[in-house]
Amino acid sequence: MSKILELKSIENFRGFHFLVKDYQRGYKWTATEVRQLLDDLNEFEPKENEFYCLQPIVIKADND
Repeated sequence: MSKILELKSIENFRGFHFLVKDYQRGYKWTATEVRQLLDDLNEFEPKENEFYCLQPIVIKADND
């Protein structure tokens, strides 16, 4: 079963609410790391032919 991955702009996710689980595969997220990630994303100003590359991030819809 092949999955197609596509590059998405952070702009596609503005206005969404996210929950970052505190423990993910050996990495513990604290409020500090979450804040640093969000600050980095907010401060990035894309220019032509430039992008902010993150490790793969899995986003799952939660209807709760």
